[in-house]
Amino acid sequence: MIRAQWRRSFADRPAAVLALPGIVVLLVAFGEAFVMPQTAPRLETEAGTLAGASPIWSWAGALAVLVPDSRRGILLATLLLAATAFAAYGVAVAISRRRTALAAPGTVAPRRQVGIVVGVAVLAFGITTVALPTLDSDIFSYIADGRVAAVHDANPEVVAPAAFPDDPLVRYASPRYRGIAGDNKLLFWTAVTATLARAASDDPVRAVMTYRVFFLALNVLNLGLVGWILRRLRPDLVLAGLVAYGWNPIVISTGESKVDVLMATFVLLAVAAVAANRPRPAIVALALSALTKLISLPLLLVRLGGEARRRRWREALLDLGLVAAVAVAVYLPFWDGPAEIRGHLALLGGAGSSQPVAVRLLIDAGFLAVLGWAIASDDGSTERLIRGWTVTLLYFGALLTTPGLSWYLLTLIALLAVTADGRLVAAGIAVCGVSFLFDRVQRFELGEIVHLAGSVIFVTAGAAIIAALVTLVLGRHHRWAATV
Repeated sequence: MIRAQWRRSFADRPAAVLALPGIVVLLVAFGEAFVMPQTAPRLETEAGTLAGASPIWSWAGALAVLVPDSRRGILLATLLLAATAFAAYGVAVAISRRRTALAAPGTVAPRRQVGIVVGVAVLAFGITTVALPTLDSDIFSYIADGRVAAVHDANPEVVAPAAFPDDPLVRYASPRYRGIAGDNKLLFWTAVTATLARAASDDPVRAVMTYRVFFLALNVLNLGLVGWILRRLRPDLVLAGLVAYGWNPIVISTGESKVDVLMATFVLLAVAAVAANRPRPAIVALALSALTKLISLPLLLVRLGGEARRRRWREALLDLGLVAAVAVAVYLPFWDGPAEIRGHLALLGGAGSSQPVAVRLLIDAGFLAVLGWAIASDDGSTERLIRGWTVTLLYFGALLTTPGLSWYLLTLIALLAVTADGRLVAAGIAVCGVSFLFDRVQRFELGEIVHLAGSVIFVTAGAAIIAALVTLVLGRHHRWAATV
């Protein structure tokens, strides 16, 4: 009875059914962009002095009456926004996937439905783009690092922003990162941030908006890539994929302020190249992604390992040579000796989670097993490649990242958007929800009243991983309606 009513409701008013959670997504994005950044823990940062530096930021001051003024009030607002955001997102994903079940195989959703999904996503991205400067502090670290090269003509991999205390924008960067040369990123991002810093100026508002608009363009490009990939591989999943990426609360809240969105762009470009039977551009894109942050390095290893396992030695060696050539081209302008490479490789061990050593060893062993499974299951098809990559980053995001670094999941979210396995998508939503909640607890300094051991996130996320692995073993095989 209920299922029949659901089917009739979606068949009669599909656009309206999608619009309802879309409105909720936009309202939550507005609250995250203009209300919560005015809480005391955020305004106490140096960026708080910029709260009235632009007309939009000044106007947002009128919303101060909505800002909770106690830690418990902030906690309640955080929990409410997080729960509402993921409830709306989960409902929208379910609705869009139900549309796929009701539609004829291989058909694309009507333009009106696609337009609503894309419109809500782009509008939500735009809201975050003009959010208060206290939304996130990492963007000021990016600016400070880029200015080392662009303004002070020094090597950012050797000289930290703290070496230029008179720089008018350095003071907005987190004190924790001012003294770190390279900002714990790899050299492709160093080149990009130097270019962006040259396009900006000494005005902090213009500098922030330069970076945010760049990230906005990447996020919109990612949305387009998700649509293009699925239209080629699974046209009936285009709507679901656009919702899965564009309405994800992590994408909306961090996509315009985190370098990880660039990493996700290159991974999606790699998927698109594989789908178009262009293996060499795919390897270049993967290499650039890994040279932005090492999170996507396992995906490159799976691709190269899969070729070697299938005894495609010529292709594997050619791809390895391409990776080496890209690495040389990226490292050359900032080269400071072999110690630079050792320092970057050390990031692999320094960016992980904080479990006890014995637990970490077991989890690392599990990750190697997942990598081995992904390589062994790679039969050269786009479907298997995407599934292997998704499971690899699902494991990494749930059990190997520091709790609460939700933006580390942006590349995973991009892969979840183009996977055909709905149960992997469900597992990913669970991992994203837990990470997003811990992110908020840390961002608003709520640790004093939220006495949850770090192991809670690993237990919760671990359950999602187990569900995903059970899906792989027991779930049905998903066929791709390729339109190559």
